[in-house]
Amino acid sequence: MGEASFVPTNLPGCVLWLRADLGVTLNGTTVSAWADQSGNGNNVSQSTGSAQPTFNNVDSSYNGKSTFSFVSANSQALTGTFTKTQPFTIVLVGHSTNSLLNDEFIFGGSGVGIWTASISDEVTSYAGSVLAAANGTAGTPALMAATFNGATSALYVNSSTAVASGNIGTNNMSSISIGGENSQAHFLDGKMAEVLIYTGALSAAQVNTLFAYLNNRYWII
Repeated sequence: MGEASFVPTNLPGCVLWLRADLGVTLNGTTVSAWADQSGNGNNVSQSTGSAQPTFNNVDSSYNGKSTFSFVSANSQALTGTFTKTQPFTIVLVGHSTNSLLNDEFIFGGSGVGIWTASISDEVTSYAGSVLAAANGTAGTPALMAATFNGATSALYVNSSTAVASGNIGTNNMSSISIGGENSQAHFLDGKMAEVLIYTGALSAAQVNTLFAYLNNRYWII
């Protein structure tokens, strides 16, 4: 299906959909709020001006689509009230500009998230245990998806073939932070364009459908 005929809410269980060209509240050139497009009201925001990411209306690295830029030194993140118990799936589009730091794309409280590891620019997902992929995102936009389903979890980077699978642990989401988390001061140096969360562990075929939609928009792979 093409970009015009498919939207992420066509798949069942979409509980959060954030896209950088939709539902954005600006504070000058920075983003103070990002409205959930899933219809569930799972919005995120940031009231502190220095901690707000910068809005890029047209980003040539993402096929001319909108993105947000995050700077770790400014502890930039958009946060909200959000809870989700396993199984669930997180899908996102973005990249880190660092290859040797723990750059947090999304943090769900209680030790749940997707970030780049401090070794070899690995993409990792975590819920008490780590699933890691050798594929890095330093300077290169990527499509990422992680299913959180205990011992049968999986991690995908730019392909619907899992790059890692196994036991990710049993932690659940107790909050949401896009771009970093305060407890360990792990913040993103990089960009994000889209974030999705689904109830349940999506199948590889469903990940493929989402990656096709996302690649149609951003020309990542």
